[in-house]
Amino acid sequence: MELSNLSKSVFRCKSGFSIPAVGLGTYKLNGVSGVSAMKHAIKTGYKLLDTAFIYKNETEVGQAIAESVEEGVLKSRGTGFNEKIINYFIIKLKSMKKRIFS
Repeated sequence: MELSNLSKSVFRCKSGFSIPAVGLGTYKLNGVSGVSAMKHAIKTGYKLLDTAFIYKNETEVGQAIAESVEEGVLKSRGTGFNEKIINYFIIKLKSMKKRIFS
């Protein structure tokens, strides 16, 4: 199975960097089955894994990428992942700054 042409589309940034228009959402992809699902997505052509700290699956994302590289399915260049930083951390930092400097 291969991705459609739409799924192979990219957004081009002014800097010249390209970002895949479609990525695999990794929410709830945990454990062995999560790694397997991500590896399958990489094998079928996905070039972007979309994750976040709150998903608690950084280990699985890393494992899927590492195993895909080891197996020759994926080259280290041209593949990426998207990690979202949530407001929780920003609020915590502001709170700490207030306590330190007030």
